[in-house]
Formats: sequence, C-alpha cells, structure tokens
Amino acid sequence: MLRMKREPTLVLALCAWAAVRVFVFSAAFPIFNNVDELAHFDLVGKYARGDVPRGMEPLDAATARVKLLYASPEYLSKPESESGEPLEPPLWTRHIEADDYRLEPYIKHETAIINHESTQPPLYYAVAGLWYRFGMTAGLSGGKAAYWIRFLNALLAVPLVWAGYSLARLFDPGGEFLRLGVPLLIAFFPADAFYSISNDALLPLVTGAAFVCLVMIDRGLRGGYFFSIVTGLLVAAATLVKLSSIAIVAVALLVVTLRIFGAVDASDRKKAVNGALVLLAAATVPIVAWGVRNVAVLGDWTGNAAKVEFLGWSLKPLRAIFDHPLFTPAGMLLFWHRVIMTFWRGEFDRDHRSAHLNWADVPTACASNGKPSARVAGGSHRKEWSSEMERPRSTGGQRRRSPQKPKHC
Repeated sequence: MLRMKREPTLVLALCAWAAVRVFVFSAAFPIFNNVDELAHFDLVGKYARGDVPRGMEPLDAATARVKLLYASPEYLSKPESESGEPLEPPLWTRHIEADDYRLEPYIKHETAIINHESTQPPLYYAVAGLWYRFGMTAGLSGGKAAYWIRFLNALLAVPLVWAGYSLARLFDPGGEFLRLGVPLLIAFFPADAFYSISNDALLPLVTGAAFVCLVMIDRGLRGGYFFSIVTGLLVAAATLVKLSSIAIVAVALLVVTLRIFGAVDASDRKKAVNGALVLLAAATVPIVAWGVRNVAVLGDWTGNAAKVEFLGWSLKPLRAIFDHPLFTPAGMLLFWHRVIMTFWRGEFDRDHRSAHLNWADVPTACASNGKPSARVAGGSHRKEWSSEMERPRSTGGQRRRSPQKPKHC
C-alpha cells in the first residue's frame, strides 16, 4: 500500500506527465485537423481582438492566410492527388510569406466560407484569446501562434488530473485503486481532444471542478457563501464553455434540494436555503446574461438557431423521433461500438481514414464494458474509510450529534 503522505507527490508527478504528454502530441500533430480546428482557431483570433461574432460570420482574412500557409492536407486528403501525384507540402516549406500577392485570390475564396461555430458560448475563446494575445506580445504569429494556442491545453491538463484525484478521494477515500486509478487514467488518457484547438479542451476541467465542489457541498465538507459563489460560477463556466454541459445545472439543483431537505433543524435548513440561493444566483446570472445577449443579437436564447438554419437541420416531430436506424438492435450496437472507440482513440483522420490501430479496438471495448462492472463488484464490500469521512456532516460550523444509544438497566 502506498503511504498517504506520498500520494500527493505521485499525483503531482502525474500532473507533470499529463502536461508533457499533451505538449508533445500537440506539437506532433500538424495543423489544422479534421475536428473543426480551423473554425475554433478563427474564433480564438476574433476574441483576441475583442470581436465577438454577431451571427454566422465568414472566416477571418488572418485565419485564411494561416490556413493557406501552414495547414496540412493529410487529414482529409489521400496521400496522392487524383492524377496520382503526391500531395504538395504546406506553402511555408517553400518560403512563401503571408503577404505574398499570389495568395490574395485564395484568401478571397477562403473568407467567403462561413464559420459554423460562430455562435458557440464564449468562455473558452475568451481564455484562449487572452493566451493568444500573450503569445503575440512574445513575437509569435502564423503557424507558431496556432501551436501556441494548442499548448494552452498542456496547462489545462495539470489541474484536471488533480481534480480527478480530489473527486476519487471524495467517493472512495479508503480505496487506493480508485483514488490513484482516476488520476492515472486522466494522465495517460489516449484520446486526442487535448491535441487540438477546441473548447473541448477546457470543458472537462471546469465541469469536473464544478462537480467536485457540488459533491463537497452535498457531503457537508464545505459550506459558506464564498464557496457557494465559487461553485455557482464554476457551474456557469461549464455551461458557457459548451452548451451541452448544461446538465451540470440540473446536478446543482439536485444537490441544493437534497441539502435543504436533509437539514436536521430549522437553523440548518435556513443556512442551506441561503447557500442554495447564493449558489444558484452565481450560476444563473452569467448564463442568463449570455442568453439575453443572444436574444438581442441573434434572436434566440442559445444562439444555435442560426447554426441550425445554416446547416439545414430541422426538428423532427415527436412521433418521428424513434423512426431511425439507431433505435434498432443493429443500429444501437453500431452506435455503441463507434462511441466507445472514438472515446478512447479520438476522432482525428489521416489520409481521409480514421487514424487508429484496428487491433487495439477489441481490448479498449472490453475494458470499457468490463472495468466498471468489476469495480462495482470489487468495491461493493469495501469497509475502509478515511477519518475525515467518518466525521459527522458539518452543518454551519456545528457537527451533527449521533443519537445516543439507550442505556439498559
């Protein structure tokens, strides 16, 4: 068994390893990959200038120049052209500069392309935009600046590993397997989401941090107005990184509701209600502010209506929801298989094919389906708990008193 006092050192080492791994692979993959990296890069550049899109806007001229000079064709193209000739390398290898007049016709064509990610929530692009400006003050531009934005992900990986460790300690403080297994998995996680310019790089950190804080509130380990404000802001941050994470708001509502109904007396309930109001206010004000801005500028709360219209999507009637091959045994099996595979290996393509090792798909699928069941079965009878978790739940600075056993004569 690893001594508890040595665990933080090991987890810090895993944090450092995660940063190094993300940095190396971010540098190794050419720009721009097939997972909308160019669109995200365009938004980062616009936010860096303080230019928040007001609709479905085209690519910026600066983005078009970087794409023409530095983008690698290998993600979406076969190794040879239709004539059988090898694909040409990026233009920067031929010493063509960004201000070369020969680029102008191509730039005009590129700036007519609409960025379909224009109406995404703003937080990641604001953070990455500040990071981008910092790089520009250091003299970085063009392709170097694009890689600089990617390298932000290496910094984000460090607190993510620690957040995983903190969450595992809350759920299984006496179990070394889970307590160290979670940060170990995060540190070595092979998916490619962290090797790209994307709001997916920030999402796990803010959502995970919000969840850790909510669990601490639920278990009575932390309280007070300041902690409630921090938790609420993290909930809002998760939603303002990517709208699909709005489920964390429902988790927050569930936690504060259980906290209120689990109060032991009127005083404790009053503190729980006040803390819940503060948390929910801190969470809803930023989200509502962004929604009001979207209504004023884009005409709907989420800002997604313009994207849906641009992509030609339409809402199915409720009676037709299940009229899809997905809701068949074969379709569900195919969907589950592909979701599990991309969960582990990511979604990068190479030579217009998924970049992965076929022989690795079977063990990853077995691990994904088998490990949770084994963990539940193996940990269902665990009796080890830390002294911290054995203490009665704190209620506003006072500990709950366990009912005394009746004395027998």
